[in-house]
Amino acid sequence: MKKTEGSLYRAHAVSGPTLEHVTSIANKHGLDISEDDLKAYQKIMKESCDALCDVDLLPEPSLPTKYPRIPGYRPMPEENVLNAWYWKTNITGAETGKIAGKKIAVKDNIAVAGVPMMVGCSALEGYVPEFDATVVTRLLDEGNVELIGNCRLGGTVLGKSTCESLCGSGASFTCNKGPVLNFHNPLHDAGGSSGGSATLVASGEVDLAIGSDQGGSVRLPASWCGVVGLKPTHGLVPYTGAMCFEASVDHLGPMASNVHDCALMLEVLAGYDDGLDPRQTQDMVVPEYTTEMQGDLNGMKIGIVSEGFGWDDADPKVEDLVRKSVEKLTKVGATVTDISVPLHKLSSVIWKQVYVEGFTDTVFKTGVFVCCNGCLWFGSNYIVTVENVVAAFIVIDGVAAFIVIDAVAAFIVIDAVAAFIVIDAVAPFIVIDGVAAFIVIDGVAAFIVIDGVAAFIVIDGVAAFIVIDGVAAFIVIDGVAAYIVIDGVAAYIVIDGVAAFIVIDGVAAFIVIDGVAAFIVIDGVAAFIVIDGVAAFIVIDGVAAFIVIDGVAAFIVIDVVAVAVFILGLILQWPQTDQSGAHLFSKYLTRLGRISVNTRCANLTGHPAISVNAGFLYDGLPVGAMFIGRHFEEVTLLKVAENFEKLVG
Repeated sequence: MKKTEGSLYRAHAVSGPTLEHVTSIANKHGLDISEDDLKAYQKIMKESCDALCDVDLLPEPSLPTKYPRIPGYRPMPEENVLNAWYWKTNITGAETGKIAGKKIAVKDNIAVAGVPMMVGCSALEGYVPEFDATVVTRLLDEGNVELIGNCRLGGTVLGKSTCESLCGSGASFTCNKGPVLNFHNPLHDAGGSSGGSATLVASGEVDLAIGSDQGGSVRLPASWCGVVGLKPTHGLVPYTGAMCFEASVDHLGPMASNVHDCALMLEVLAGYDDGLDPRQTQDMVVPEYTTEMQGDLNGMKIGIVSEGFGWDDADPKVEDLVRKSVEKLTKVGATVTDISVPLHKLSSVIWKQVYVEGFTDTVFKTGVFVCCNGCLWFGSNYIVTVENVVAAFIVIDGVAAFIVIDAVAAFIVIDAVAAFIVIDAVAPFIVIDGVAAFIVIDGVAAFIVIDGVAAFIVIDGVAAFIVIDGVAAFIVIDGVAAYIVIDGVAAYIVIDGVAAFIVIDGVAAFIVIDGVAAFIVIDGVAAFIVIDGVAAFIVIDGVAAFIVIDGVAAFIVIDVVAVAVFILGLILQWPQTDQSGAHLFSKYLTRLGRISVNTRCANLTGHPAISVNAGFLYDGLPVGAMFIGRHFEEVTLLKVAENFEKLVG
């Protein structure tokens, strides 16, 4: 144990090996090393371990908390009829500023110091951040902000808005505190995962709200609630202090009742965060959006993406409404034309692979939820101290959760459920009741094969997948762990010593160019290519453009593209029962899986996208039109959106 400033004693982050441990390692690997040399190695190892301990004791980074606030409270049902509030508080910011006097809500995956934050998930209930996210500080700096609950904007932050469990749904029913109801019709879904923020804006309880968008989570609820929701260019708004899910698709964005206020909020939120958010670049410029977006659309070209319509399950009434409303932009000087973006049909499928793999990696490997030595990784490059807490996750309702054992974060076994446990100071999985799990082989933690199920195994000291029953898996080729091709299925393979995708059966994939794993190269530029008439991405002037049509980048000839936000027409109703009383939940889930087929593309490419109300159908339920613009050209996008808003009215 080591004495630390401001506390009694703190366990070492890691302990150096004993001479017996070093000797044992040498013997296991058949190494004949003298005792003097073993002592020398032990000393070097101890020095490395001591260095790790010294770094562990350094003061943790901290974001500023500038304005006094009260903890607030969980509102009772009578003052939270739509369940849009997770938590109410009242934080007043600067006396003057761009959003002075505005009432704001902050989504509950964004940290507000001293205000509880559960991200819709019972496993995190009780967690209270010690810092304000950068966007929260910026909102409070720009006016007498009233922050209400965990839904926040400039002026007064009034609190935190309800969000989906771990922000993992495009609907609004998975929060542990119950579903968020649609303001226009409580029998219908409000959309997610920023459903609380959208509902509070729609109901008028707040003027502004901030949401997060990984696959449509700002634009979908904005569409279903009839408000304006903007997913900015990737990195324009800092993500510092918000819970990270997959860094390449993480976005924070403004939500408001009109385009002007949405643009005003963006002026406050956008800009470089002094290197705290790796999604950002130093050279970004934040214009005065509210001023520069004024004017008509003379000479502007709007492309209606054909592939955003005509889905097998699309509602023709929605498609007709969105098309006709977008065509009204010709009245203010724009040219509106259909364009073809074939890859759009696959964007949702591609997004799913990126998000699921990234989310799994973020949550279970980089430690969004892992607590060790009292530190909880939160977002990117930021940790928050959990004071006086030994176990980061505890057992809630009989569910196994993380716990810290001897300062090492490790799963434990609860009710015979397989979980991490510490073996010889290494935290590997173990096998419980015949379930395959990590185990230590020759000191290396690796999967094993249980009951014929393929799993990690150690080959020549390298942990790698193997092939079981003809199923493709990682394997070691020339000492490099890489995918292989099984039954004609494209997979990683090693080319010239570099693991890379290849082209199988005419399907474009990664390949190695000049020893570098890259996309196919066109004219010396790494880019997707067109395969069998299917258009794909390309890089224009160093910026990933949206799509290639007949060899020409679409955003070179089109200023903004348009699609419907939600294709299925009638906004989801809560699961119904049939005549026998059985829940029709499978039908509900089928529709749920189709929610974001048009929204995910902009998360993949990082292009700015905005949802604006296009009208109403089915007894007053809103329908949103989505416009997508060029990277960092929010001025153009907002100009189109505001003109559209005025025309549709």
